[in-house]
Amino acid sequence: MKRINTSFDEMLANTSPAIQQEVAMEFAVSNRIYELMTQRGLTKLQFAQALGKKPSEVTKVIIFKMGTEAL
Repeated sequence: MKRINTSFDEMLANTSPAIQQEVAMEFAVSNRIYELMTQRGLTKLQFAQALGKKPSEVTKVIIFKMGTEAL
């Protein structure tokens, strides 16, 4: 199995400035969601239940699902 040793930063450097800005904003949103969740002492499960979502959906948002679609 062949491995790709390209870092995320290297991949991002090969995208347009507009995409880079979008990715930065999406990281900021993702980080803020995580920050608020932890400040309130919520687990992913509790947070997901409060939103009426599955824990896996919360994980996708926190782990930057939005930005990976742009790449």
